[in-house]
This record gives sequence, C-alpha cells and structure tokens, in this order.
Amino acid sequence: MKRTIIFIVLVLSFGVAGLSARSSYGKAVGGAFSYGLDTGTGGGGTFLFSIPQVPFTMVGVSLISSGDTFNLGITDDYWFFHDNLTGILNLYMGLGFYGGLASSDSNMNLDFGGRVPIGLQAFLLPPLELFIEIAPTAYATITPVFDFPQFSVQGAFGVRFWF
Repeated sequence: MKRTIIFIVLVLSFGVAGLSARSSYGKAVGGAFSYGLDTGTGGGGTFLFSIPQVPFTMVGVSLISSGDTFNLGITDDYWFFHDNLTGILNLYMGLGFYGGLASSDSNMNLDFGGRVPIGLQAFLLPPLELFIEIAPTAYATITPVFDFPQFSVQGAFGVRFWF
C-alpha cells in the first residue's frame, strides 16, 4: 500500500504544476520539491493545482511515508500581487494557510497556521513555468500539546504546466 501511494505521488509530482496568478491560461497542475510543508520534518514532493472557480488560488499537497512515519501537508494560497520583473522573470506574493499532520510510532503532531508565499517564476516556454518560493509562516501546534505562536519558513521549487 505504501509503495502504491509513493508511486502515485511521484507520478503526479513529475507530471504536473500549480497556479500562476496572472497567467493567460485558466488551469494549472504541477509538482515541486518542498521543505516544511510536512510540519518541518524534511523535504518531499508536492502536488500543485489551481482551482479555476477561485481565481489566483494555488493548492499544494505534500505526502511523505517511510517506515513508521507518515507526513501530510496541505497549503492553500491566494496571490494578491503578481508583476513582471524583467523579460521572462515574474514576482508573486500572497496570503495563505497550511495544515500539517505528522505521525510516527505512537506520536502524532497536528499543526495549523498562516503563511506568506513570495516567489519568482520564469516562463521559459509558455505554458511551462519554473518557480522558486519561500513562505514565512506563523503556526500553532494543536497536538500533542497546544503551542502558539511558532514560526518557520517553508520553501519549494518546481514546475507548473498551464492549460
């Protein structure tokens, strides 16, 4: 079962990309290598997709499973700023939230917080986009013991395909 989940995540991660706020295309899917989306336990693959019914929104889902550990991270960002810096290089910023679930042996951690994604994107061959992003976060650990506020930085780099 674990191998099937890992295979599906890898296929989706390499096959697709996320949302660009001012793209001339309406939908996007993609993949990224991310850090911090799984409650800070390390890096992993993230599947990205846009929600055409909610303009300027990008959703990311990160899943890591190995041995007795399982990590799931979900982000949802609204991009309120997007501008061309020069040529093919663009800058975007937004506001969003994330949730993370980490489980190992008998321990389980649940985190929830807000984030400010700031990214650079390059459309080398439209509709193919390469991007790099950092997202300062403020969050609360819900379980095992409530702890607020905590601060972190999440990051990702990857590719998005627009259609």
